[in-house]
Amino acid sequence: MVGPEEQSRSKGAYLSFFDAVPRSWSVYTLLFFGVFLILLCSLLFDVGTLPSAFLLHATNQLGAFRVHAGKISVHLNGVDERTMRKEVKKTSARTSGEEIMKDFTTDDANCDYSTGQWVYDESYPLYKSDTCPFVDEAFRCIENGRPSDKYQKYRWQPFGCTLPRFDPIYMLENLRGRRLAFVGDSLGRNEWESLLCMLSDTVTNKSRIYEIHGEAITKHIGFLSFKFEEYNCTVEYYRSTNLVQQSRAPSYSSVRVKSTFKLDQIDYFARKWRDADILIFNSGHWWTDEKTIEKGNYFQVKDEIRMEMKVEDAFRIAIRTVAMYLDENIDSNRTQVFWRGYAPVHFKGGTWKTEGTCVDSLPSNITGYQEPWYKYNEIIWEETQKYKKTPMIFLNITFASDNRADGHPSIFGTSSSSSSPTSDCSHWCLPGVPDTWNEFLYAALLNTAQWPWAEKHK
Repeated sequence: MVGPEEQSRSKGAYLSFFDAVPRSWSVYTLLFFGVFLILLCSLLFDVGTLPSAFLLHATNQLGAFRVHAGKISVHLNGVDERTMRKEVKKTSARTSGEEIMKDFTTDDANCDYSTGQWVYDESYPLYKSDTCPFVDEAFRCIENGRPSDKYQKYRWQPFGCTLPRFDPIYMLENLRGRRLAFVGDSLGRNEWESLLCMLSDTVTNKSRIYEIHGEAITKHIGFLSFKFEEYNCTVEYYRSTNLVQQSRAPSYSSVRVKSTFKLDQIDYFARKWRDADILIFNSGHWWTDEKTIEKGNYFQVKDEIRMEMKVEDAFRIAIRTVAMYLDENIDSNRTQVFWRGYAPVHFKGGTWKTEGTCVDSLPSNITGYQEPWYKYNEIIWEETQKYKKTPMIFLNITFASDNRADGHPSIFGTSSSSSSPTSDCSHWCLPGVPDTWNEFLYAALLNTAQWPWAEKHK
């Protein structure tokens, strides 16, 4: 990442300029500089009074997620004045609820966590899977026979700044009496299990961490909530692959229709998670032709079944529905909403069902940006920023994750001794890449004035 070019002039250059100006111009020169100073002060005043939520978005979001020809390529400092003025205008009418966000308190006020590189660090991982009871078997790669644990020892290093190291005790203290909930597909569950391990690593008595209904962690249960009794807080997961309602096919529909996604209706689980204090959403992996229309799962808006609607267009309407629901039903003075970016898959030579594999053993160094998952990020960003009552922060983990094809379970997603195991190049080993997603979340929470988080880094 290269910052804006610094431009300066020497003192001698200024003297030579004024020496060349005729004395008769002095009044006009003073007048010119007076007007210039007034305009400069005016500009500084405008910037200084920007809502703090916008400052966070401008530094971490416009810098972290930049759409350019379907790719993320333009840095914050490259945003032109016209674009910036549009952003200022759009944010000027925000409600007081958005003042819960603070400016960055890291070592770099313009820190962009989304771009950087993976560096080997012996102090990682942050926990061990064999001592964390909350990891699904499918993510226990070492226990399932993966021969090397080096993939666990990489830390994400943003260019020009530092990602705060996760402090479980500090986070638990700030979660005291609160609810944190993940809402999304199995990649959301992947991150949820990661956070449970990260938080519980320093809790001596693990028996005081339990699922409130006595359920075991399994992908077949749609709602799981673990309580940290000592802190009276819960860390929850709600399975909602598409975030909107899926229903039986209406009686008047075509025989091709097996079920419909009601794009204008929020998932039933919303009534359970909407009062959480921290919400983290993700979606995208189930928005494919293979998992929707090819299986007879079509899209419905009100009573109309849109047989010809493209998946991408349906995804946009669904995200808009969720964002609108959040804007209308969330108390932004209490709840902070996050949207996590798309987590890339790394199948080679096929897909999950056609014997695709991922055999990488080291992080890569991708400098370009891959399709098609960046379009999901673009849609999420565009649709969630339309609604201003409830601020929604985008956590762009996509580029960092794209460089970690080595982080998937591959053939080590099961302990069975099958002669031809299926490769999982979609989910992630734990410990692993989802821990970094939670470090992104932690860094964002450190800048939320609604909480006492930021005091730690002042």
